[in-house]
Amino acid sequence: MRFDEVGLEYDGGDSYPTAFWKSQFFSFLNIAPDVALTTLVRLTERWAYQRSRGGNRKPPQTILTMRDCSKKSYIGNWWVFNWTQANSASRGQLHCALNALERWITLQIEQGVDVQPHLERLLREGSSLAFVGLLVNVAKCRPALLSNALLPLLSSEDVYWLDEGRVRNAPFNFDAFTWSRQHDAVFNQARD
Repeated sequence: MRFDEVGLEYDGGDSYPTAFWKSQFFSFLNIAPDVALTTLVRLTERWAYQRSRGGNRKPPQTILTMRDCSKKSYIGNWWVFNWTQANSASRGQLHCALNALERWITLQIEQGVDVQPHLERLLREGSSLAFVGLLVNVAKCRPALLSNALLPLLSSEDVYWLDEGRVRNAPFNFDAFTWSRQHDAVFNQARD
């Protein structure tokens, strides 16, 4: 998939490696969270559209059981599941935008804000497996969310296997060489 197919413009590599502060979406989420969430959902859906058009085979899907017992499909593979943590020289803005969403949600949690409506909205409106991967990370930050808003994450064995692979490969996602050229504070923040 070419970079322009996800609806972003080339940024000259400013978004490599992935970090939440490299995306304007972090500010966007703080200013207008509802509009920013809608925009991110639409942006990630472009991948599914691009993948499925032109006679390509049907994209892979993971099915979750929602709290009302309905089923919902999320399109993507292991690579999409890891978009919030992966680095890309060609799709870095997408990765940074999702990373910004994850960071924004975790900061809201740390500030005592009720994030359940946002989490439920992402599960309801999103169709990309990238949101499932992002929400798994949020659940790791606040496991109690798995008893209500994030309960659907526990409904598919695929989620466990996808996350197990992501955790196993996590050391390869941190580009220490690139970050080492920054200030120590930036390197430490990126590592953390």
